[in-house]
Amino acid sequence: MTLVTRAAQPFLTAAMLEKGAHVNAVGAIAPDREEFAQDVFARATIVAVDNLPGVQQLSREFMTRYASSGWDKVMPLHALIASGRRRSGADDVSLFKAMGMGISDLALGTELLKRAGSAARARNPQPKKMKPRLATARAKNPV
Repeated sequence: MTLVTRAAQPFLTAAMLEKGAHVNAVGAIAPDREEFAQDVFARATIVAVDNLPGVQQLSREFMTRYASSGWDKVMPLHALIASGRRRSGADDVSLFKAMGMGISDLALGTELLKRAGSAARARNPQPKKMKPRLATARAKNPV
């Protein structure tokens, strides 16, 4: 599951996740934002982040959970990859918080645009300027 929101209050709870679920929390990257409830951490057997200092300063979910208890259970993504740790059947939920690595955002955007285009749902990313109109093309009686 991927969360990309500007939610001010958490809306995803642990009860909404099946065993084995993976959560990519890539939105709510400001201290006044929060996407998922604290009970998600209780089920997370793997917790990884792309930028630990950024998460420590900007992620309300993580600051609430780890600021007073310590950050030792949070793995930077590079350390998780280097460890060779893989998900197993014993893992319940895995959680990844991305604060934005620039190149990964660009890669994701490129892939989404490619898929949308192949499904005939793509929009031109650069809108064309048009004269304002007071009615839609379907309207019988323009305003």
